[in-house]
Amino acid sequence: MKKNDPIFKITLFLSILFLIFFTYKEINANDDLKGYYITHTYFFLLLIVILLTINFFAKKIQTYFFILFFSFVASLYLAEGYIYYSGKIKFFQS
Repeated sequence: MKKNDPIFKITLFLSILFLIFFTYKEINANDDLKGYYITHTYFFLLLIVILLTINFFAKKIQTYFFILFFSFVASLYLAEGYIYYSGKIKFFQS
């Protein structure tokens, strides 16, 4: 994907936006939530680095990467949502 490809621009923009958001949330988090958002911050930082390096690969490799990556992210958030709503793990102390 070249830098003028819309999916590259959108993904890079969203990654930078989420990186800023989760960094802000980590800085302003309560003491009992310190460290909760740092994994999200590292994830989006890693995504930005991967996006900038994958820009130099062939188009077919980039397509497969985006398919695998978005499938992986969607499954992680679906699993986290299932665990949260089933009540097996409490993310926040009440």
